[in-house]
Amino acid sequence: MNIGPDLSNAEIVTQLCEALENSLSPDNEIRRNAEKFVVDSMPMNGFCSAMLHIATEKKYMEGRKVNVAQAAAIQLKNMAEFYWRFKSVEHAQSVTVPGERYIIIQDEDKDYFRNNILELTLKCDDEAVTRQLNYAVHCIVRLDFPEKWPALATQIQEYIFQEEDENKIILGIESLGSVCRRYEHEYDKARDPLNEIVNTLFPKLEEIFGKIQDNSSAVANLIKFKIAELFYLTNHLEICKRYHGQEEFAKLMNFFKFIIEGNIDESLVTKTDDSDIIFKRKKSNEWKIKTIAMRFFLRTFQRYGNSKMFDEKDDKEFFDHICSTYNTVMIDCAYAVVAQSQDYFISPDLLGYAIKVCTQSLKIPNTKDYLLPKSKEIIENYMIPMVQVTNKDIEDFYDNPVDFIRKMKDVTETFYSCRYSAIEFILVVLSLGETPDQGNETLDQFIQYIVDHLDQSSTDNEEAFKSRDGFLFILEQFHLFFRGKLDYFPKVEEIIQKFAFPDLKSENGLVKFRACKLYEQLSMCVQDLEHSKAASEIIFELLKDNDIAVRIAASGALQKMIGKSSLKPIFAPQLGIILETFLEIMNDFENEELVNSLDRIVEIYADSIGPFAIQICEKVSESYWRMLEIDEECAEGELGAMGCVTIIKTIFQSVQKDQDLLLRLEKICARVFAHCTTPDGMDSIEDVVACECLIMHHFNVITEEIWGIAPQLLNVIIGPDDEEEGGFGFEHISSMVDFFRNILRLGGEQLWTRKIGDHAFIDVFLHGMKKCIKITNNFDYSQTGTLSVFMIMTSFFENNPGLIDKELSEFIELTINELVKEETASYAAKVMCEFLFTCLYYNAGLMFQVLNNLNAIESVSKALFGNLQQFKSISATSTVIYGITSILRLPVGDLPGPIKEEMTSIFTALLDLIQQYSSAKTEDEKEEEEDADPLENAHEDEEDYYDDFPDGEDDIYDDEHMIKDAILGLYKGVFELTPAPLFFKQVFSEIQTTNAEMYESCVQLISSDRQTTLQSIFDQCEQSR
Repeated sequence: MNIGPDLSNAEIVTQLCEALENSLSPDNEIRRNAEKFVVDSMPMNGFCSAMLHIATEKKYMEGRKVNVAQAAAIQLKNMAEFYWRFKSVEHAQSVTVPGERYIIIQDEDKDYFRNNILELTLKCDDEAVTRQLNYAVHCIVRLDFPEKWPALATQIQEYIFQEEDENKIILGIESLGSVCRRYEHEYDKARDPLNEIVNTLFPKLEEIFGKIQDNSSAVANLIKFKIAELFYLTNHLEICKRYHGQEEFAKLMNFFKFIIEGNIDESLVTKTDDSDIIFKRKKSNEWKIKTIAMRFFLRTFQRYGNSKMFDEKDDKEFFDHICSTYNTVMIDCAYAVVAQSQDYFISPDLLGYAIKVCTQSLKIPNTKDYLLPKSKEIIENYMIPMVQVTNKDIEDFYDNPVDFIRKMKDVTETFYSCRYSAIEFILVVLSLGETPDQGNETLDQFIQYIVDHLDQSSTDNEEAFKSRDGFLFILEQFHLFFRGKLDYFPKVEEIIQKFAFPDLKSENGLVKFRACKLYEQLSMCVQDLEHSKAASEIIFELLKDNDIAVRIAASGALQKMIGKSSLKPIFAPQLGIILETFLEIMNDFENEELVNSLDRIVEIYADSIGPFAIQICEKVSESYWRMLEIDEECAEGELGAMGCVTIIKTIFQSVQKDQDLLLRLEKICARVFAHCTTPDGMDSIEDVVACECLIMHHFNVITEEIWGIAPQLLNVIIGPDDEEEGGFGFEHISSMVDFFRNILRLGGEQLWTRKIGDHAFIDVFLHGMKKCIKITNNFDYSQTGTLSVFMIMTSFFENNPGLIDKELSEFIELTINELVKEETASYAAKVMCEFLFTCLYYNAGLMFQVLNNLNAIESVSKALFGNLQQFKSISATSTVIYGITSILRLPVGDLPGPIKEEMTSIFTALLDLIQQYSSAKTEDEKEEEEDADPLENAHEDEEDYYDDFPDGEDDIYDDEHMIKDAILGLYKGVFELTPAPLFFKQVFSEIQTTNAEMYESCVQLISSDRQTTLQSIFDQCEQSR
């Protein structure tokens, strides 16, 4: 059925209005039927257009008992956010997992929406509806602008220049914000469209702001904030070209300075503890505009305030001008805001940014001494009061512990909150007092300052309690500061034992909470066994406390305390009770901190976790889905879900030798694993891959669950054909190396019989690998991509001899094209050479034939055999030995001229490589620990791989730790099953009868010393048997 973007089928539009109304009905059956009708209507051509009209035209509200406009706007927002990205059925299937819902919005419907959204939004006077529509525009701009929505730029310009119509100006600025965000984080040439927009439209915005800067009406304040927000998002990453130059930049700085120093209505600055009033003030445009201005100062100070941050791409004169002219200006503005907080209300967001600017000034050599002389005064008068709990905190602790816990940990809530910003300021000041010879007198004095106040403090009245809690909170936050400072441990333990230990038994829940947090964060300082044991026993009992926040804090403290080697055996008999209690808390409360604590407990008792593995995986899988339902604006849910998958991986590692149990756990976690291969679950994809690799590595089996996620993992890295830069997770390719190497090792005939859509798995895989090679060559990806692709392809040809001759030519050509480029790094070239040696093993005769057809015999021979000394690792040496040895099977007459001419040196080098391999292998076996955990010692075979890189060329890997951390060491290929020297002996013995000419040629070519080496190799092979 078709609605039509022109709403020609009015009957369906009427039915949609009724369904939207009934979707809010209290009657369950009516509501379910209405929701089903709306969902079933979504694929219709014109659905988005119908929602747009229902949301913006008042006639559809006539006679309705509920706000169908808001319901329609929400549907439209969801269509834009979740389904607009799908281009076709094929595209949708390639980027979703089986069973995941997708909707294809017709191009005609999309065109109508883009052409009419702004005009129809102007008709709407419902702020909630407008907000949803603006968000829909934001989502669509990110996908469609400018290619599919070029008219938007013209329309925005038209609206902004309509000075008489405030609504058009506001909508134009709002839409311009969506466009600017499209380029906000781009660099270099990709940023050119943003510079063009700024040059074209910002002069008008400057003019508008100048005309209304003294106007304090609600509309004027909104416009001023929206303009300031635009100036921030277009300049915070990199100053736009319009404001390069001293005079131009002065305008930008004066603009934000004027905003920060501007007066604000007295009703917004009176001191208050009322959380509702504080929240309302934070959201007011008067405070939001000051916050965005201070945020710009912080970003500018971080980027340009430190002369050491100068980059070759920067304009040196412009950089130095900002540094020398505006550093003190920004510090003075920030300090003034901090000082005002003592007598006036300051928005917590603004205050947090201001403190950050002050803190940043202490970190920079050229501004360090500007505020340092005032630091003691700043800490005592401003910072310490800020870290104290508020009335709202106390209220939330008892009435809303969910919010209380999240505010304590959520990075989105606390990164610029006053409390944590104040702590950072204190820590930076204390760090500056440290000297190599005399210790840290500043820290010593401050610790004594805390102790003195704690001695005089009490919990008898509210103000005294807040002060005491504040000082304990400061001490708790010193955990990173004390780490490694063994001299401070006794002093800190004495403080903990004196103040925190008695608090564990307090009747006050918040007091117990703080005591637990101190034991968690400062556990490394608690060295006395009796103290540790007594505290841990009380903390264990607090896992069942009436206050949920205390239980969460106790879980964190307990895992830190029993992580000590001295306490682990004491609590081992209680493991079942501990785990059961943790899982009970997780049923009641979704919390990232709790998830991390459970993971640590599982890790501590890994050798005893087997009997509890199924129960934990079941509960954690359920918790994963609940975590994802937490408010998207809160990082808690996403981080908690990631933690759930980490627990599952830890359990898989702990029981990895129990095949039956591991396969049961895989089925329990299958749905979670599948979700982690989608864009919404990508943060945990590497843990999922590690779990599945354990199964393939230990039990040589590919389960249905592994076959189920394999196509999606392929899609993650290669994406649809029209996505030239690969899939949405191409950067994860290095973590999937062992997964695909094991698929290729174990897949056998199923590589050809398994289907992805209408194509065999192997065909899709090979197509994808070719695309990956092109991606790594054509786009600005690190060489880890190249390394990963060729490691996978090496496994492909290594494990499938004689089955894929037709593919060899194309892959060799792709490899050679990159190998001969001057810009190809030497370590990347080395990996490509390893791949070509694998091709020699696969079919040396066919490879030489391909090289001959490509006129590449001479160049490739030089690349392969001209620098055999570069292959140093056991893995690389083994590959080269297999490749060269495979040449010996060819008739002498079939050898290409350059190979035949260099056969003496090649065969001699082969013998040297075999001896090198044997020596390295012997040394490696001596160092190998018995019963090593493959994941724990994952990189032992890989570590000498990095010795092959020339000095400085391994920086990419050290910077991102991508390859070294990602390759799991869970793969044993053909080259590892038969030691390279033994393979050489087998072939060399074989050619005595099958290829006598080659055998005689090799023996006659080498010296008597080398013949001795040859015999030594044979003797070693016999001994190793």
